[in-house]
Amino acid sequence: MLMLSVVGWINGITAIIDLTFGIILGIVIIYQSKKYKAKLLFYAGIMLFSCWLIYLGTIIDFFTILLTGHNLDNTTGIAGILFWIWFPPAMIFGIYVILNLLLSDKKILKLEKISLIQIIISILICASIIVELFVILDPFSSFTFSYPSTPGEDLIDVNLIGIPFVILIITAIILLPSFVIGLNYKGSQLPGVLKKKYLILSFALSFYIPSLTIEAIFNPGIFLIAIRFFMFCCALCWFLGLREEPIKKEKKEVPEKEVKVEKSLFRLYERPAHVTEEEVVYHKEQEICLVCKGKTSRLTYICPDCKALYCVNCSEALTNLENMCWVCSTPIDPSKPSNLFEKEGEGIRLDNLEKDKKSDPTLNKL
Repeated sequence: MLMLSVVGWINGITAIIDLTFGIILGIVIIYQSKKYKAKLLFYAGIMLFSCWLIYLGTIIDFFTILLTGHNLDNTTGIAGILFWIWFPPAMIFGIYVILNLLLSDKKILKLEKISLIQIIISILICASIIVELFVILDPFSSFTFSYPSTPGEDLIDVNLIGIPFVILIITAIILLPSFVIGLNYKGSQLPGVLKKKYLILSFALSFYIPSLTIEAIFNPGIFLIAIRFFMFCCALCWFLGLREEPIKKEKKEVPEKEVKVEKSLFRLYERPAHVTEEEVVYHKEQEICLVCKGKTSRLTYICPDCKALYCVNCSEALTNLENMCWVCSTPIDPSKPSNLFEKEGEGIRLDNLEKDKKSDPTLNKL
């Protein structure tokens, strides 16, 4: 006869809900990354996917009790292994995404931003591989397991000790405040939707790591339902902060041919197939950015050939993405190569646009 306790039911059901919800949102983010060809968004989706696979061992134990009346066979420490092996990938991809969001300056400590991130992530990957091997080969040195007095009455409780415990504490005490403060500060410097996204990501990070730490170190008992609820909210906040926003039409008086754009953390605004001279003149007269349609400040990039206006954020983003002016395809940063950017699903080449009023006739043939 099945005698699973109330806490056992709460543990199993909430783990299933959180894991299912997190995986669905992660798949949606990964799909959007493929749709918009945004590599950083893909890494964010992998991070979101991994964050909730930590419940896999709990769910397997839960279904084992439902089917057999006994707990999962943990003679090899599989319950602890299934809990931990997903944390390093989630941490690596999460740190990579957050560093790219925070490090907007081109050079930091005399290193290129990309080089600095690569060094940090390379160190984390090497350390994570060593820890993963240590945990898999000797799980009983990394976890303590609490078994129910009556088999099948409750789920196996896994608590971290040793190296995994130290890593989680370092993440919670050192990395978490740094990233939360950084995301809040970065968000305060940005307008509109981007500001909200940074603050939402900061909120998600603020609750996910502490909730995970409490569950991994202590046995919260009936309060587990509150922790799992916070984890559920974190999954939703991660999704809202990472997803691509739908394009919204603006009510401002603009030319009919002006391309509407959307705010995004990871993807630059969609490049139009052709920009007319009238649009360029309009943006120069109104002093608004050709990409985001926002008012330009004192720090403005002006294309040396066609005199198109770009705000600093958009010019830096364009430099990292394709390094081309939208109007005349002149390199924004001559020291870097220019990369052709194509719309998904369309065979339109954007590197042969003419500089006069007539568009290139080959654009409509592909």
